[in-house]
Amino acid sequence: MSGTEPGGPTFAGAIVAFVIGTILLLAIGEAATRIFYPRWAEYYSGHFMQLEKRPGHRNFWIGKPGFDGYFAQNNGDFRHAIRINAAGLRNDEPASAANDRVWMLGDSMTFGWGVERAETFTAKTQLLSGFKTYNVAGPGNDVCAYQALADRMSDAARPRAVVVGLIVENDVQVYDCREQARQHAANNNASDESSFRSLAAIKYALTGYSALYNVVATSIKRVPWLLEGLTGLGLVSRQHQTRNVFDASELSARSRTTAGEVARLREFLPRDTQFAVVVVPARFELRDEHGLFKSARLGVIRALREKGVAVIDLYDRFRKAGFAQTHFVHDGHWSAKGHLVAARAISDWLKTNIGPAGPNRQQPNQTGLSSPP
Repeated sequence: MSGTEPGGPTFAGAIVAFVIGTILLLAIGEAATRIFYPRWAEYYSGHFMQLEKRPGHRNFWIGKPGFDGYFAQNNGDFRHAIRINAAGLRNDEPASAANDRVWMLGDSMTFGWGVERAETFTAKTQLLSGFKTYNVAGPGNDVCAYQALADRMSDAARPRAVVVGLIVENDVQVYDCREQARQHAANNNASDESSFRSLAAIKYALTGYSALYNVVATSIKRVPWLLEGLTGLGLVSRQHQTRNVFDASELSARSRTTAGEVARLREFLPRDTQFAVVVVPARFELRDEHGLFKSARLGVIRALREKGVAVIDLYDRFRKAGFAQTHFVHDGHWSAKGHLVAARAISDWLKTNIGPAGPNRQQPNQTGLSSPP
């Protein structure tokens, strides 16, 4: 006796109907979300960032010229305005205005991920030191990309000084920038953009293209018990989870090659350019006194000094200010307080090491700045 009445739906037919119905529901939900929640696109950094090619370098990240909008984290850490100029940088002035200024060169921390432009250490350093500054940064970049950024800027202006933000957690790697550039050229400058080969890449793509996903993700991250459950399943990362851990045997090579490529960065600048590296301690050293990241910081500082590179070590200032006070609750970047701590250190170095800068030196302005931590 058949389990299906004559003329009734088959099992395969029921499955097909379920799939079609689910797709229709998702499509309706997506369309409705886009109409009633237009801010969904603010969670995707790809709306204001793009890859750029430059001969002699591998691809690097730069802002999308003319972008004027907002960027937010779906966990509620921040929402702020972002304006990108015609040069793809987070400045109101064109690249030509960077002439005889102090360039702040780096990645997302220097870019000001999570804070308003006026809160970045680029802006605060100008207020504290009296030296006009210019932000030359792109989220997702590393030391090889910093070389490309410096080379790119040389087309438009000459710096008074250059301060490079070196993130111990991400930037201390084993480098060979020339070889990477050669390999990139041989591969016809293949894109570095994320594929669908990992859960993180899938989530990033959904963040960029699905309004419904963003609403669901935002809702989940605001419900503590649900967030904890998904965190336990490994679908959501714990806040400030220790990562990028490497073997201690790599420390020497990482420090040596990182310092070597940072020193080589000066080849893309005028010979008389004052140059310093801000060494940004890893979150895990600040919070947990993690020995490996402490060794990485001290190792790269030694290697930089052996290359004759001036170093601004932020560790003591950030330990004094406090980890929680200088970082976002979930995101690994600095809060406005963290940027202010860094700006004070950089300003002290500039005022000690850089002479009067003519028309690009202004009277230091302490207005609105809180007292040192």
